[in-house]
Amino acid sequence: MAERAPVFLERRRYRARRMMDAVRLLAFLGIALWMVPLMWGCPETAVHRCR
Repeated sequence: MAERAPVFLERRRYRARRMMDAVRLLAFLGIALWMVPLMWGCPETAVHRCR
């Protein structure tokens, strides 16, 4: 009979995986926040600078 893998991860491995999840989320959040000004568009008074 094969041994089953433990249900819970050891603490160090669990924290490392959660840290990588946070890094991925922060990268996505950073890109989304960087794109916010692009979605604002140009004000009508600054049309000559936006073309």
